[in-house]
Amino acid sequence: MLYLLAGLSFTGITVLYIVYFLPKRKFPSRFRAITEKRMHFFLYIHGKWNREILLPWKEVRMGIDPDSDFSFAVLEELLATSFRDLPSHVVLSPTDEYLRVTADRPLLIQGVERSSGWLRVNGILRSGPVKLVFKGPLEVRERVPVKPSLKAWVNYYGPGAVSASLALLFIGMGLYSFGSSKANNAFSPTPIVSTPASPTSNPEQIPLPSSPGIDQSVSTNGLASIAQRPSMKPEPQKEPLPDFPDSLSIVEPGGKIPNTSIKVLFVHAHPDDESIEFGTLMALCKRQGIPTATVLFTDGEGGIFSKEYSGPRTSLREIRIREAAWALKTLGSSVYIRLGLSNLPYNGIRDEQKPIEVLQRWSSSKPIDRMVEILLTLKPDIVVSPEEPSKARKHFEHEATALIVWKAIEQVKRLGNSFPRGYLQSLDPRFPMDRKGKLSFPRSQAKDLQRTALSFHRTQADAFYFGVQRIEKYPEEEYKLKFWDLLEDPLLYFMGRAVQ
Repeated sequence: MLYLLAGLSFTGITVLYIVYFLPKRKFPSRFRAITEKRMHFFLYIHGKWNREILLPWKEVRMGIDPDSDFSFAVLEELLATSFRDLPSHVVLSPTDEYLRVTADRPLLIQGVERSSGWLRVNGILRSGPVKLVFKGPLEVRERVPVKPSLKAWVNYYGPGAVSASLALLFIGMGLYSFGSSKANNAFSPTPIVSTPASPTSNPEQIPLPSSPGIDQSVSTNGLASIAQRPSMKPEPQKEPLPDFPDSLSIVEPGGKIPNTSIKVLFVHAHPDDESIEFGTLMALCKRQGIPTATVLFTDGEGGIFSKEYSGPRTSLREIRIREAAWALKTLGSSVYIRLGLSNLPYNGIRDEQKPIEVLQRWSSSKPIDRMVEILLTLKPDIVVSPEEPSKARKHFEHEATALIVWKAIEQVKRLGNSFPRGYLQSLDPRFPMDRKGKLSFPRSQAKDLQRTALSFHRTQADAFYFGVQRIEKYPEEEYKLKFWDLLEDPLLYFMGRAVQ
């Protein structure tokens, strides 16, 4: 009878909750106000303001591809424009303060034509008739539809559902006890008293000292399984490259230059430049058996890790030195000379310096004197370097490197030496200008070695990705002949019978 009374009481509570309390409670909202961080852009077409663009604060794709997060193909103002002037896709990857920009073809990033870089607030991204001005992050508050959570539904219907369940439970128990009371009236079962087991009744149970998260008694088999359980600590990420190659002599900054026989000396500013700009010529030297050495002015610590790089990120300087070593071994260089000069970032016009400013920054290390020492020790027949300042847009440290090499050659010549007897400066094929007397070396005989060397520069998308694109697009590696005093034709010197 008590069960029935309790069931009727909970039934009354349920009715009272549904009729009186439930209408006064707030129904779970089907909308939620959210604040999201967005990338804020102003879009200009043919120099005229077009619209505002808000993109999610995550990696997005822009371009002429209709599947992009924002496609230029849908803009009516561009219907009469040749889409060949626009990149197929531009990837924007936000960080705390910058946007990392990666495109499938060069475009102006803060006034510098390149395929990857950083975009600051109020930075400009330009390609053909399209100009995008990055206005920074923007907090956008929106009211979005959502499904009410289980917690909201329980909070709204829960009290009534609990009281209804208890009402059904007690009514059911009351009806059951009322129906079975007559049959059980004359029978009283003897209670069964269970005796607790002795702590030592199971020989496999072993008491353990109190320890958080571990039962006070486990079987000996359990102890064995715990001891054999592998550690949950993840394995450290392995180096992307093995140790330095044994066959390559590496000279530290200020170290002694080995007195070895060298025919061609390659000189550049940063690790990966040698594989991008000299890769074909270095590979041709290797195939012809011409001994070479390489000087890199900096260790490239001012660069950035490419998005695709998944290896350790402890020290970009150390990783790029190792990458350069394996690339140089692939291209046949027997000596790798590091000058260890400072390398500044170059992600926009604000970072640009004049070559004279770079020379002043490097002056304390006396790079001209060091280059003179290298030339007097190795006595190369040919020197190859980047191009001096010209109409073509180049990295300011590339231009400063060329100026230092030329000053060092002039000093060596003034000392009465006949070497070097040839000097070549690399030309960027992306800036086709009238260059009289230029030398062109076909990549067909060296493309495999150059591609392998580029692949070792895994931290730099300019090398392993855009560098490979360049050698596929431009079938020849071009140089300006600064001077040539050898009797042998330059093409014949580097290619031998291949040009006959």
